[in-house]
Amino acid sequence: MDIAVVPHAQPPIARAALAAGKHLLCQKPLAPDLAEARELAALAEAGGRRLAVNQQLRWDEGIAAARAMVRAGWIGTPTAMSFNVDVKTDWSGWSWLVRSERLEIMYHSIHYLDAVRSILGDPVRVFCAASRTPGQAETGESRTMSTLLFEDGARALLHVNHENRTGDFRAEFRIDGDKGAIRGTLGLLYDYPHGRPDTLEVSSSTAPTDGWTAYPVTERWIPGAFAGPMAGLLRWIAEDEPSPTAARANLGTLELVQALYKSIDSGEAQSL
Repeated sequence: MDIAVVPHAQPPIARAALAAGKHLLCQKPLAPDLAEARELAALAEAGGRRLAVNQQLRWDEGIAAARAMVRAGWIGTPTAMSFNVDVKTDWSGWSWLVRSERLEIMYHSIHYLDAVRSILGDPVRVFCAASRTPGQAETGESRTMSTLLFEDGARALLHVNHENRTGDFRAEFRIDGDKGAIRGTLGLLYDYPHGRPDTLEVSSSTAPTDGWTAYPVTERWIPGAFAGPMAGLLRWIAEDEPSPTAARANLGTLELVQALYKSIDSGEAQSL
């Protein structure tokens, strides 16, 4: 069963579907409240049901290819990862989002945070600053700067602004290592929701490449990446291979979201 409803409506539907013995694909976030998300994961496990989350950016072709390059050792040991997104987002198509007190991290940067986790693992300490801009209609934060620190010394930085009023949009990501680097763009965000193909380049001393070498990305975040979470769930059901976005694994992304909001509220870094 594929559940695609507003976040606050999802948990009661998921509970009913699990009680009816269904395997589930749920939207992200699995639940707005971390405790409720943990409850859903536990309910699925107790009933022997498969519950996965439609956290699809990690299946975007550019991100997936970059992750494969990292795992193949093309840039050596990863040392840093960044997303720099500077766009104008029209939230008016989702009236519930306009009214939401939590906005940018919970419903947008959650994608980038999950993609970072898929490549670098889980951070041990995080800091975030957030703000609104004068005249914006949305209740929640529309601009965030997040820093993630990892036990092995790697760092991740997310700088995301949804109030670019000049049209010079950017949606870039980069992964640095001690043997090279990978850089790319998220084409969807340059002309949402139509978008354009991602770009991806790698510079490696181990592959080796002759400077920056382009990878031929052929698909787009929408619709290409959306096949990933459903395929992961179906493979989990058929072959008992857990989905990368299984509810239990995805709790790490929600824990990270919660820690960043605690940092915003307190003005202090938070340990995970």
